[in-house]
Amino acid sequence: MSLSASRLVGAVLMLAGTAAVLWAVFGVPQEWTGGMRWLRTALALAAFGAFGLAARFVFPDTSDGSADGTPSDALDGTPSDAPGGTPGEAPNGALDGIPSDATGDGGGRRV
Repeated sequence: MSLSASRLVGAVLMLAGTAAVLWAVFGVPQEWTGGMRWLRTALALAAFGAFGLAARFVFPDTSDGSADGTPSDALDGTPSDAPGGTPGEAPNGALDGIPSDATGDGGGRRV
């Protein structure tokens, strides 16, 4: 399903869930007691389930981690042809972009 169609379905589910919750809270006949009260509760819970499903349609979880369907080269979005050579590696060789200790003994980090 395309992203725009998925978001349209999500928006419709969100509106339907909102309408169901508002009707369950304000519009259900007050004489619904006993078993009908449980039906009203199930209706409200189903509407909350529709909210969760709508969120999945509006913000789809793609297999490659990008919402627009274009594959990314690394988990953090850094292409593999970055100056560091490997995805996520800074140009100075440090993994987090902070240069390592200048003495080389690994005892600390230079600020």
